Amino acid sequence: MHRRGNKPADTEHLYKVLGVSKTATESEIKKAYMKKARLLHPDKNPGDEAAAEKFKELGRAYEVLKDAEKREVYDRFGEEGLENGGAGGMSAEDVFGSFFGDSFFGGGGRRQRPSGPRKGEDQVYPLNVTLADLYNGKTSKLRVTKTVLCTGCEGSGTKTPGAAKHCSGCNGQGVVIRLRQIGAGIMQQVQMHCPDCNGQGEVIDAKDRCSKCNGKKTQPHQQILKVEILRGMKAGSKIRFAGEANQTPGMLAGDIVIVLQLKEKHEIFQRRGDDLVCRHTITLSEALTGYEFTLTHLDKRVLLVKSKEGAITKDGEIVVIADEGFPQERNPFLKGRLFVQLSIEMPTSLDKDVAAQLEALLPPKPKVDPKVAAAADPVTASVFNEEADRAFGHQARGPSGATESDDEDEGRPGCVHQ
Repeated sequence: MHRRGNKPADTEHLYKVLGVSKTATESEIKKAYMKKARLLHPDKNPGDEAAAEKFKELGRAYEVLKDAEKREVYDRFGEEGLENGGAGGMSAEDVFGSFFGDSFFGGGGRRQRPSGPRKGEDQVYPLNVTLADLYNGKTSKLRVTKTVLCTGCEGSGTKTPGAAKHCSGCNGQGVVIRLRQIGAGIMQQVQMHCPDCNGQGEVIDAKDRCSKCNGKKTQPHQQILKVEILRGMKAGSKIRFAGEANQTPGMLAGDIVIVLQLKEKHEIFQRRGDDLVCRHTITLSEALTGYEFTLTHLDKRVLLVKSKEGAITKDGEIVVIADEGFPQERNPFLKGRLFVQLSIEMPTSLDKDVAAQLEALLPPKPKVDPKVAAAADPVTASVFNEEADRAFGHQARGPSGATESDDEDEGRPGCVHQ
């Protein structure tokens, strides 16, 4: 069978765009992208259409090659394979033939199983990071413990090749079928590891066992992984080290998967997708006449935040600063927004003369009708302090005046206007 047009897929172009080899690691691909992206970014090449196109092509290459699944499809079928769901320009027969062999069609209609060893399980490790680590990017070292093939016997478990014998208990399958009664007259077949060979499919006499692993075929091994935390990654993001998990004879090693976990909340900033949120307190004077304050960002830069001239700030008002949020994971040169919620700190006391001056400067206060005031009962309002109220032995009362012992079905009535 042949591909349409009989033209082989180009599986090297995206590597050339980034300037890396086909064996480049994830870290090398990321570094190559960052280096070229800085040179081709539109902000550094305003009006240069050629640079803009190269920047787009660079982003496309990075998006494909940094993704293990997309990279595997590209390495087999090229860009056409990515556009057609991984099949390239292949016909249905080509697709099935690539997975099951040409004998699938015209070979008696019998489907064959994919050949090759099975893949082992993945090993998952959590890695604690801070919000600043996710903002700036970081390289962390993580010590992992895994099993590798014994260096003394290269995974055979024996002193000399061929000393292992076929297990007669499971016929070399590593598993046996047992019957288990689950009810009156009801039996169930259960598959379990062969007890004679411990699921290995072969047995080794004590005198023939490797002295280093005692016939277990593997040995413990500690490894230091360099984990590249890219700018803009999120809590829960996974970093995969292909083929670095436990080794087992006759199987492909699984992957080591690092899962990022945010170990603590930041004292100032909170993340909302690609945006950042924080709070800041200003004085009453700043609220009325304009504010100017500094914020130390996650990368240690100091931002000088100013209000617009003549603007009056309300308590709880939210202001936004463009391009000072979190970097996007796929394109760290683009950032979200920074939202700042402003709270106004009111003065605790005010001099009478100052109060009089303020009253003269500010708009006039609303006044109560003298006739209504004359008929009303004068009362003085004071600030409620719940802790002080408890200290003097009073029952805790809410704003409605209801005590904790009041029946719940009576509700919490508020002020009633008559």
